[in-house]
Amino acid sequence: MAYTNRSVGEPEISSTDAVYEVMAGELQWSIPEVSASDPSGSLDFTCKGDAEDDFYPIAVKFSKSMPFCGVDVREVTLTELGEDVSFVKEARTLVDRYTIS
Repeated sequence: MAYTNRSVGEPEISSTDAVYEVMAGELQWSIPEVSASDPSGSLDFTCKGDAEDDFYPIAVKFSKSMPFCGVDVREVTLTELGEDVSFVKEARTLVDRYTIS
């Protein structure tokens, strides 16, 4: 999650169960690993602002290096010729729900 607000100063972090960094008016917070046994995280912070719009937009990004199912593509072969083919793979994870409150 990234929150940017250069007009109100740096936020005060009261609690977190993940990693965060504050630089140049931006708070970046990340959860290194999400699993079935640890499916969520929280970050509590306080900062000053004159209006609700001072806190938006909030950017939320999700990334995952491997699919949940454990299937990986290691090579692609052109079956007619039996030759390996160069390829690029992209693993995508869709999020059912996230909440900012």
